[in-house]
Amino acid sequence: MTPVSDGQEIRYVNLHNGGGFVTRIRIVWDFSKAGNDAHGEYNMDKDITLGLDKTLDLTTTKIPDGATVTLKAFVVWGKDNTASQHHTFKSSSTKTAYYTITGTTLSNSLGEIKIE
Repeated sequence: MTPVSDGQEIRYVNLHNGGGFVTRIRIVWDFSKAGNDAHGEYNMDKDITLGLDKTLDLTTTKIPDGATVTLKAFVVWGKDNTASQHHTFKSSSTKTAYYTITGTTLSNSLGEIKIE
């Protein structure tokens, strides 16, 4: 297990829902290297209900390899929450960034647990 820190190369993002609401994975990405001005948000349209988790393989998105990625937990009918950690999407990586969200729709907390 790798300690939690910014800037690690990852391929997967996992979100566990420990809260009393429905959430979805969203990825905010930025690829402003070498004069590019590419950025955006990827929305995974799969609901994550209480006690469950989902994993997103970033290679299945149109996010450019090498982009900076940040998890944004979309909370249905509630307050969204964006992770404070930023990582680099690397398609050849085997690492997953694991997060958990807890609380209620309007008062929730999101944290990165580990990278492995």
